[in-house]
Amino acid sequence: MNKLRVLLVDDESDALDLLESLLLETQKVDIIEKISNPLNVECSIAKNKPDAIFLDIKMPDYNGLKLLENIRKYKENLPVIYVTAHNNYGVEAVKLKAFDYLVKPVNRKELKETIDNLYTQTKIKLRTDNCKIKLPINDGYIYVRQQDIFYLKADGNYTEINLISGEKYISSYNMGRLSKRLNGTGFERINRNLIANTEYLQKINRKNKTCLLKTGSSEIELPVSATFLQNMNKLQH
Repeated sequence: MNKLRVLLVDDESDALDLLESLLLETQKVDIIEKISNPLNVECSIAKNKPDAIFLDIKMPDYNGLKLLENIRKYKENLPVIYVTAHNNYGVEAVKLKAFDYLVKPVNRKELKETIDNLYTQTKIKLRTDNCKIKLPINDGYIYVRQQDIFYLKADGNYTEINLISGEKYISSYNMGRLSKRLNGTGFERINRNLIANTEYLQKINRKNKTCLLKTGSSEIELPVSATFLQNMNKLQH
């Protein structure tokens, strides 16, 4: 597989540079962005779709634990590795499903173990995503890869399955039940009646309360709820 695409978040530029250097030594990582302002993190997640985030905890006017709490509302399984000078937040980190907890100064051997574990987990996820899953429809079943699903739309007690190919199928499962069949972490409920594959999320319009899904020549604008916007309320440039 390709290298892991990661975000680094720390309010101290020297700490960012040092962590970048240590990660590049592993030869398994690409740094897609270094962020010193935590308010820009969620925007970068939506835009860059990283494989993992390396996150400080104690930052001026913001706390890395609170930031991950917000992220968990819509990215339940995104791997986050805390890198902090404080060793007394381990319990909170576990509750937020942090992938790992590294204490500064970072030990090269511990960091390598973290990257190796993360690399292995990501490879397993990629294999899972490329496998076809069986979804029930009115006259039988369809077998699709999860990345072929564009979005799901509730239709009473049924669900409309929309594929990136433009094909549509009606499932006898309601949307909640059907969504549990999906193994991926990229599906998010954008309003009461819609679940979108955020792999194809291109834009969120907060004024019009819509989002744009786009892949190849296919695109669609869908309405989003106030709850979804609140969960994404840190999306700032």
